[in-house]
Amino acid sequence: MTKNWDEKYVTELQTRIESEIGKIFKDPHSVPYTQNSDEIENLNPGNFRMATGTILFTGINTYPGDTLKNSFLTLNFVLQQMTQIIKEWDGIPQIYSINTVMGTFIEPPEVNKLVMNALGTAMTTCFVLEQYINPVFQKKFSTRVTFSMGMDLGEVLLGQMGLPKKGFLSAFGLPASIAPELQRLARPNQILIGDQLYQNLPEGWKDYCSSLPFDPGWRYRYRESGIKYPYYKYAGRWASPVESTLISFLEAEEEK
Repeated sequence: MTKNWDEKYVTELQTRIESEIGKIFKDPHSVPYTQNSDEIENLNPGNFRMATGTILFTGINTYPGDTLKNSFLTLNFVLQQMTQIIKEWDGIPQIYSINTVMGTFIEPPEVNKLVMNALGTAMTTCFVLEQYINPVFQKKFSTRVTFSMGMDLGEVLLGQMGLPKKGFLSAFGLPASIAPELQRLARPNQILIGDQLYQNLPEGWKDYCSSLPFDPGWRYRYRESGIKYPYYKYAGRWASPVESTLISFLEAEEEK
Protein backbone atom coordinates (compact mmCIF):
# COMPACT_ATOMS: atom_id res chain seq x y z
CA MET A 1 0.00 0.00 0.00
CA THR A 2 1.32 3.44 -0.94
CA LYS A 3 0.87 6.14 1.68
CA ASN A 4 -0.64 9.41 0.45
CA TRP A 5 1.01 12.61 1.60
CA ASP A 6 -2.14 14.50 2.54
CA GLU A 7 -3.86 16.26 5.44
CA LYS A 8 -5.26 13.00 6.83
CA TYR A 9 -1.78 11.44 7.05
CA VAL A 10 -0.30 14.57 8.65
CA THR A 11 -3.06 14.51 11.27
CA GLU A 12 -2.32 10.84 12.01
CA LEU A 13 1.36 11.66 12.48
CA GLN A 14 0.62 14.57 14.80
CA THR A 15 -1.87 12.57 16.89
CA ARG A 16 0.47 9.61 17.32
CA ILE A 17 3.55 11.61 18.21
CA GLU A 18 1.75 13.99 20.59
CA SER A 19 0.21 11.03 22.43
CA GLU A 20 3.58 9.33 22.92
CA ILE A 21 6.20 12.07 23.25
CA GLY A 22 5.09 13.23 26.69
CA LYS A 23 5.71 9.77 28.14
CA ILE A 24 9.47 10.02 27.77
CA PHE A 25 9.52 13.06 30.09
CA LYS A 26 7.07 11.75 32.70
CA ASP A 27 8.79 8.39 33.27
CA PRO A 28 12.57 8.41 33.89
CA HIS A 29 12.57 4.72 32.95
CA SER A 30 10.57 5.02 29.74
CA VAL A 31 13.05 2.50 28.35
CA PRO A 32 12.25 -0.58 30.48
CA TYR A 33 14.97 -1.87 32.80
CA THR A 34 15.83 -5.57 32.85
CA GLN A 35 18.43 -8.01 34.13
CA ASN A 36 17.04 -10.92 32.11
CA SER A 37 19.12 -12.28 29.23
CA ASP A 38 16.19 -14.11 27.60
CA GLU A 39 14.23 -10.87 27.41
CA ILE A 40 17.12 -9.18 25.59
CA GLU A 41 17.62 -12.07 23.16
CA ASN A 42 13.91 -12.23 22.33
CA LEU A 43 13.42 -8.53 21.65
CA ASN A 44 12.20 -7.56 18.22
CA PRO A 45 14.57 -5.37 16.17
CA GLY A 46 14.20 -1.73 17.14
CA ASN A 47 13.39 -2.47 20.80
CA PHE A 48 15.75 -1.69 23.67
CA ARG A 49 16.20 -2.25 27.39
CA MET A 50 18.41 -0.64 30.02
CA ALA A 51 20.56 -2.89 32.20
CA THR A 52 23.56 -2.95 34.48
CA GLY A 53 26.07 -5.20 32.81
CA THR A 54 29.61 -6.15 32.00
CA ILE A 55 30.69 -5.93 28.36
CA LEU A 56 33.57 -8.15 27.20
CA PHE A 57 35.33 -7.91 23.85
CA THR A 58 37.67 -10.71 22.77
CA GLY A 59 39.72 -10.46 19.59
CA ILE A 60 41.83 -13.11 17.88
CA ASN A 61 45.18 -11.54 16.95
CA THR A 62 47.20 -14.35 15.36
CA TYR A 63 46.11 -17.64 13.83
CA PRO A 64 47.28 -20.02 11.09
CA GLY A 65 47.44 -17.91 7.96
CA ASP A 66 49.34 -20.11 5.54
CA THR A 67 46.15 -20.59 3.51
CA LEU A 68 42.79 -18.86 3.43
CA LYS A 69 41.12 -22.18 4.22
CA ASN A 70 43.17 -22.70 7.38
CA SER A 71 42.46 -19.13 8.49
CA PHE A 72 38.72 -19.59 8.11
CA LEU A 73 38.74 -23.03 9.74
CA THR A 74 40.66 -21.66 12.72
CA LEU A 75 38.56 -18.54 13.18
CA ASN A 76 35.32 -20.46 12.84
CA PHE A 77 36.37 -23.05 15.41
CA VAL A 78 37.83 -20.61 17.94
CA LEU A 79 34.94 -18.13 17.70
CA GLN A 80 32.41 -20.92 18.20
CA GLN A 81 34.28 -22.11 21.29
CA MET A 82 34.35 -18.57 22.68
CA THR A 83 30.63 -18.19 22.00
CA GLN A 84 29.88 -21.38 23.90
CA ILE A 85 32.04 -20.32 26.87
CA ILE A 86 30.19 -16.99 27.09
CA LYS A 87 26.88 -18.89 27.24
CA GLU A 88 28.21 -21.21 29.94
CA TRP A 89 28.96 -18.17 32.10
CA ASP A 90 25.42 -16.75 31.63
CA GLY A 91 26.46 -14.23 28.99
CA ILE A 92 24.89 -13.25 25.67
CA PRO A 93 27.37 -13.85 22.81
CA GLN A 94 27.54 -11.83 19.63
CA ILE A 95 29.99 -12.40 16.76
CA TYR A 96 31.11 -8.79 16.37
CA SER A 97 33.43 -9.24 13.39
CA ILE A 98 35.32 -11.99 11.60
CA ASN A 99 37.80 -12.23 14.49
CA THR A 100 36.01 -10.60 17.46
CA VAL A 101 33.33 -11.75 19.91
CA MET A 102 31.30 -9.54 22.24
CA GLY A 103 29.93 -10.97 25.49
CA THR A 104 27.20 -9.17 27.45
CA PHE A 105 26.58 -10.18 31.08
CA ILE A 106 23.44 -8.84 32.78
CA GLU A 107 22.46 -11.73 35.06
CA PRO A 108 22.41 -12.69 37.83
CA PRO A 109 21.62 -9.10 38.90
CA GLU A 110 24.24 -8.90 41.66
CA VAL A 111 27.10 -6.71 40.42
CA ASN A 112 29.81 -8.89 41.95
CA LYS A 113 28.46 -11.89 40.03
CA LEU A 114 28.33 -9.95 36.76
CA VAL A 115 32.01 -9.15 37.27
CA MET A 116 32.95 -12.70 38.17
CA ASN A 117 31.07 -14.17 35.21
CA ALA A 118 32.89 -11.91 32.77
CA LEU A 119 36.28 -12.67 34.34
CA GLY A 120 35.39 -16.35 34.50
CA THR A 121 34.68 -16.24 30.77
CA ALA A 122 37.99 -14.52 30.09
CA MET A 123 40.06 -16.93 32.17
CA THR A 124 38.25 -19.97 30.79
CA THR A 125 38.98 -18.77 27.27
CA CYS A 126 42.65 -18.38 28.19
CA PHE A 127 42.68 -21.85 29.72
CA VAL A 128 41.03 -23.50 26.70
CA LEU A 129 43.41 -21.82 24.27
CA GLU A 130 46.55 -22.71 26.20
CA GLN A 131 45.59 -26.22 27.36
CA TYR A 132 43.53 -27.62 24.50
CA ILE A 133 43.73 -25.54 21.32
CA ASN A 134 47.25 -24.12 21.03
CA PRO A 135 49.07 -27.42 21.63
CA VAL A 136 47.23 -28.85 18.63
CA PHE A 137 47.70 -25.78 16.42
CA GLN A 138 51.37 -25.58 17.37
CA LYS A 139 51.85 -29.19 16.32
CA LYS A 140 49.77 -29.01 13.14
CA PHE A 141 50.43 -25.44 11.90
CA SER A 142 53.49 -24.34 13.93
CA THR A 143 51.35 -21.39 15.01
CA ARG A 144 49.66 -20.42 18.26
CA VAL A 145 46.41 -18.49 18.55
CA THR A 146 46.79 -15.25 20.49
CA PHE A 147 44.00 -13.04 21.80
CA SER A 148 43.37 -9.64 23.35
CA MET A 149 40.52 -8.82 25.74
CA GLY A 150 38.88 -5.70 27.14
CA MET A 151 35.95 -5.40 29.54
CA ASP A 152 34.15 -2.94 31.78
CA LEU A 153 31.07 -2.62 33.95
CA GLY A 154 28.23 -0.09 34.02
CA GLU A 155 24.80 0.89 32.77
CA VAL A 156 24.13 -0.05 29.15
CA LEU A 157 21.35 0.23 26.61
CA LEU A 158 20.81 -3.11 24.89
CA GLY A 159 18.67 -3.83 21.88
CA GLN A 160 18.21 -5.76 18.69
CA MET A 161 19.10 -4.17 15.37
CA GLY A 162 18.64 -5.40 11.82
CA LEU A 163 15.86 -7.03 9.87
CA PRO A 164 12.66 -8.36 11.47
CA LYS A 165 13.35 -11.80 13.02
CA LYS A 166 17.01 -11.48 12.01
CA GLY A 167 18.26 -8.98 14.54
CA PHE A 168 21.67 -8.75 16.15
CA LEU A 169 22.50 -7.47 19.62
CA SER A 170 23.82 -3.94 19.96
CA ALA A 171 25.10 -2.32 23.16
CA PHE A 172 25.38 1.41 23.87
CA GLY A 173 26.87 3.20 26.85
CA LEU A 174 30.25 3.77 28.43
CA PRO A 175 31.14 0.08 29.03
CA ALA A 176 30.20 -0.71 25.43
CA SER A 177 32.60 2.00 24.25
CA ILE A 178 35.44 1.31 26.68
CA ALA A 179 35.55 -2.49 26.31
CA PRO A 180 36.41 -2.57 22.57
CA GLU A 181 38.89 0.27 23.06
CA LEU A 182 40.64 -1.71 25.80
CA GLN A 183 40.61 -4.80 23.58
CA ARG A 184 42.31 -2.75 20.88
CA LEU A 185 44.96 -1.50 23.30
CA ALA A 186 45.65 -4.90 24.87
CA ARG A 187 48.84 -6.66 23.89
CA PRO A 188 48.73 -10.32 22.74
CA ASN A 189 47.33 -12.59 25.46
CA GLN A 190 46.50 -9.61 27.68
CA ILE A 191 43.27 -8.79 29.55
CA LEU A 192 42.52 -5.12 30.23
CA ILE A 193 39.71 -4.02 32.56
CA GLY A 194 38.11 -0.62 33.18
CA ASP A 195 37.99 1.15 36.53
CA GLN A 196 34.34 0.39 37.36
CA LEU A 197 34.96 -3.32 36.95
CA TYR A 198 38.17 -3.05 38.96
CA GLN A 199 36.38 -1.26 41.82
CA ASN A 200 33.89 -4.16 42.06
CA LEU A 201 36.48 -6.95 42.13
CA PRO A 202 36.85 -9.01 45.32
CA GLU A 203 39.82 -7.65 47.24
CA GLY A 204 41.93 -10.75 46.67
CA TRP A 205 41.40 -10.53 42.91
CA LYS A 206 42.72 -6.98 42.81
CA ASP A 207 46.14 -8.45 43.61
CA TYR A 208 46.22 -9.70 40.01
CA CYS A 209 45.75 -6.17 38.65
CA SER A 210 48.33 -3.55 37.80
CA SER A 211 47.66 -0.02 36.60
CA LEU A 212 48.93 1.02 33.18
CA PRO A 213 50.05 4.37 31.78
CA PHE A 214 47.41 6.00 29.62
CA ASP A 215 47.59 5.49 25.89
CA PRO A 216 48.16 8.87 24.15
CA GLY A 217 44.78 8.57 22.45
CA TRP A 218 42.83 7.67 25.61
CA ARG A 219 39.92 10.13 25.83
CA TYR A 220 37.71 8.77 28.62
CA ARG A 221 37.34 10.79 31.82
CA TYR A 222 35.09 10.86 34.86
CA ARG A 223 32.48 13.49 34.08
CA GLU A 224 32.35 15.22 37.46
CA SER A 225 36.03 15.29 38.37
CA GLY A 226 37.53 15.37 34.88
CA ILE A 227 40.06 12.77 35.99
CA LYS A 228 41.13 10.32 33.30
CA TYR A 229 39.31 7.00 33.55
CA PRO A 230 41.88 4.39 34.74
CA TYR A 231 42.31 0.94 33.30
CA TYR A 232 44.32 -2.05 34.46
CA LYS A 233 46.02 -5.19 33.26
CA TYR A 234 44.46 -8.28 34.80
CA ALA A 235 46.90 -11.19 35.13
CA GLY A 236 44.75 -13.78 36.90
CA ARG A 237 44.43 -17.19 35.23
CA TRP A 238 42.89 -20.55 36.09
CA ALA A 239 45.60 -23.02 37.07
CA SER A 240 45.55 -26.70 36.06
CA PRO A 241 48.20 -29.40 35.56
CA VAL A 242 46.05 -31.16 32.95
CA GLU A 243 47.76 -31.81 29.61
CA SER A 244 45.72 -31.44 26.47
CA THR A 245 44.05 -34.73 25.60
CA LEU A 246 43.74 -33.45 22.03
CA ILE A 247 47.49 -33.90 21.56
CA SER A 248 47.16 -37.62 22.15
CA PHE A 249 44.22 -37.73 19.76
CA LEU A 250 46.15 -35.92 17.05
CA GLU A 251 49.18 -38.18 17.47
CA ALA A 252 46.95 -41.24 17.22
CA GLU A 253 45.43 -39.93 14.01
CA GLU A 254 48.87 -39.38 12.50
CA GLU A 255 49.90 -42.95 13.29
CA LYS A 256 46.97 -44.41 11.37
